Amino acid sequence: MLSRKSQNLPAVQSSTAIAIVAESGAALVAAGQVPKAIQRGVLEIMLAFPAQGMADSDRRIVRDLYLEAVEDHPRAVVEWTLKYLVFNNPRNTPTFSCAPTPQDVREACRVTDGCWHRWVVDYYFGGEWAKPSTNTMLTKENADLLKRHYEAQKRGKPGEPNCLVPEDLQIHYLRREIERQLPDIENEEKLRAQQYADPLLLMIKDDVLDRMPAAAFPDGALEMVRSKRAARAEAARKAVEHEAYINSLSAEVRAVRWTVVTSDLWRGKDETEIMAETNRRLEIIHTGRAKAEADAGEFTGCAFDDGTEWHERDFQRFYRRGPRRA
Repeated sequence: MLSRKSQNLPAVQSSTAIAIVAESGAALVAAGQVPKAIQRGVLEIMLAFPAQGMADSDRRIVRDLYLEAVEDHPRAVVEWTLKYLVFNNPRNTPTFSCAPTPQDVREACRVTDGCWHRWVVDYYFGGEWAKPSTNTMLTKENADLLKRHYEAQKRGKPGEPNCLVPEDLQIHYLRREIERQLPDIENEEKLRAQQYADPLLLMIKDDVLDRMPAAAFPDGALEMVRSKRAARAEAARKAVEHEAYINSLSAEVRAVRWTVVTSDLWRGKDETEIMAETNRRLEIIHTGRAKAEADAGEFTGCAFDDGTEWHERDFQRFYRRGPRRA
């Protein structure tokens, strides 16, 4: 392709020297350090959609604009997007065709980068790979996005050798998402108290976490995540035990215990102290009932020294049916 039409283009050189360097797929394309594969990709676009009558000096300017347009995008993103635009040029219509503009190229790289990032994160956190939207309007108005999904689905998933997204770029995307979640993980207790949603790294199943490449975690992050998850698992186990313990108590004990644990004075006390105070209050209530019965009266309740109250009628009417638990 290059040899057939190379007479239409000047030699690959620029007014500013461009160093040809070997970079990883995740490395950002930098000015003056454009890899050979990307330079070739730009030439392929210019050859596939040649501008007739353009002077060589103008062609060099256009080529330099293309190279400037792909700066700051991962190398693998740019290489794939340039090849994609050769066969999916937004400027191609049944009656007219011209090369994609540098802005088209930059926007296409941005879309590729965004799609790949989202697909990789969705795969590692949810198991879905390049799943297209089922939204009818999205299907009609964004055929370009669907083509990208299908291109990815024809290849392998992350972790497989023929995946559309190179392994080093997968790790880069995943690491970026992990780093985004780390501050919330470090402060999860405070955020949970404020009723914020839990970070996904603390919610996903163990096998999902184990599937993530260790290289995607900053130093010490994986250990912290596992420690936090272990602490949450232990807290959940204790919560189940606590619920079983509460269920083993009688309705009256549960109701009296509720007056203790909801008191500011007893907040944070251990269960031994709570039950000692619960039994003390039970004695007060039982004494009050016995006295009222001996006097042929009605026991309505009593107040405790921390300001909480016992209402006998409420207990008989509500607590026996569905006792509060704490």
